[in-house]
Amino acid sequence: MGAKLLYPKSASSIASSYDQTDSCIGWTLITRAEKIIYTYVRILFPRLIMGVNLRITAHGFWRHAADFLHAADALRPVPNSAVGKFRSRPSLVAYYLLGHSIELSLKAFLLAKGYEIRVLRDPKQFGHSVANLLAEARRRKLGKEVKLSKRECAAIVLLSETYKGKRLEYVEYGVYRLPEYFFLQAVAEKLVLGLRKCSMNATGRQKP
Repeated sequence: MGAKLLYPKSASSIASSYDQTDSCIGWTLITRAEKIIYTYVRILFPRLIMGVNLRITAHGFWRHAADFLHAADALRPVPNSAVGKFRSRPSLVAYYLLGHSIELSLKAFLLAKGYEIRVLRDPKQFGHSVANLLAEARRRKLGKEVKLSKRECAAIVLLSETYKGKRLEYVEYGVYRLPEYFFLQAVAEKLVLGLRKCSMNATGRQKP
């Protein structure tokens, strides 16, 4: 793939340059008491909650999409030859990373178009269905930012059923119907590169 990704190339550089004020991060709470205390403090003294940003932005989602794509590239680098691609060992973990990158890229686009995060998270509408997200993104003129071919769209739709069913996250024995890995990797990269400007130009933040 000829295009270069527009994000840091090493784990250390990602960690050092990661903008915590423009991402969607959570807070791990160990006990119920901690959760209650945190909730009251957040309501009564919001300025005391430092280092935790509970706002969601299109650009934050795009950055996560780029990071998941970079992780997939690190796990399964693109071979230098067609023979290398043929001999490359399949990895469901790598497929999951690509699927999550595609999901976040499409959600970044829809957030930039004004969709509420609660709508995008609703499993009855979108949830983790990259097929539904793709259909809605195309309806909202995704093609103006990224032009996907019929084959590229078909690869996302084929991935969707396995991805949204969480079969890539847990070990299951049986038959998996998945698109060719390196073709899907190129599609995920195309989305990340094509939606960078769109996500950066989006305005507004949402609460989770």
